[in-house]
Amino acid sequence: MKFVIRNIKVPLRTVISPSLLLLTIFGLFYGISSSLSLSSFRQYLLEEEPWITIFIWYISLFILSFLLISILSKKSYQTYGFRKPEKWMPKFLFIATLLLIFGNIVPLAIRLYMGENIPKESIFICHNDSALSRIFNIILISLFIPLTEETTFRGLFQTYLMRRTEGYIDIAKWRIHTGTIITIIFYVLFHLINIFPPVSLEWESLLRLLIFVIVLGTILSYLYQETKSLYPSMLFHSIINTSLYISGYIIVTFFY
Repeated sequence: MKFVIRNIKVPLRTVISPSLLLLTIFGLFYGISSSLSLSSFRQYLLEEEPWITIFIWYISLFILSFLLISILSKKSYQTYGFRKPEKWMPKFLFIATLLLIFGNIVPLAIRLYMGENIPKESIFICHNDSALSRIFNIILISLFIPLTEETTFRGLFQTYLMRRTEGYIDIAKWRIHTGTIITIIFYVLFHLINIFPPVSLEWESLLRLLIFVIVLGTILSYLYQETKSLYPSMLFHSIINTSLYISGYIIVTFFY
């Protein structure tokens, strides 16, 4: 398998701004969780209906990211991915979808079948079994999380980094831009937010999530690199999240 590094140039100042922004996001999410944990609605927001807290996280992040894109692009949003894709890459999308779904659902089903006790919070954001909670949970997972994460990491981070870094890494027949690789790293680090309440993943579950995010982030960032549009990555992200949620729900219903 071919692996070639070509003319990589990453000025130190280029990664400082995204690093500071990521730290700001961590501070924002931690501040929201801490404030809610001190409120009289703590049990409701962090234990009974945690999707509300996560929705507050993501609406805050979307507003921050869209505001920064508006300032940087001078409201020329096409330059930050809000444009028609140059290509849709249907074969790549199909193979990647199967890889991610079966690569996660099959091991989960085997672990449950073998009698392993898997915390529900490692499968679902919502711990509450009410129909209303499930509906809002799937809306959050299928629509709002993909919209926000793609706007932030592909639109804001990756556009910025690809413009200010040089070079590629050739892996087999794929050429991955240096800015794309750095974006993947930031995207994986972002998912450390899952140690904060209300998600509060244990380290074993967090490690599994991060491995999944490395694969997902690589696919999403490569899609944006090649299509120059956020729409294919948003669609793919939504399909993956929805498929995994529904499949996980079915498996837990039958095996738990």
